Amino acid sequence: MLTRYLAKECAPEVRVNAISPGGMRPEPPAEGIVLNPQSRNPMQRTGYADDIVGAPLYLASGASSYVTGTVLFVDGGHTATVT
Repeated sequence: MLTRYLAKECAPEVRVNAISPGGMRPEPPAEGIVLNPQSRNPMQRTGYADDIVGAPLYLASGASSYVTGTVLFVDGGHTATVT
């Protein structure tokens, strides 16, 4: 709600968005090691630091010039499965 409120108050000069990462690991495990095979997200894997890099790059780019007041979930779809 804070993201939406600030987006409304700061528009049109400032765009306000948030990034909500899911559970992440700093780096992938060594080859052959499987972590969390029963993952609770549709991607069926754990997220890594490299997976989140695109979100701030997108929000900082001109491609998101009409995006404000949103929360970008980078969680492998976990949020979509919460009931």
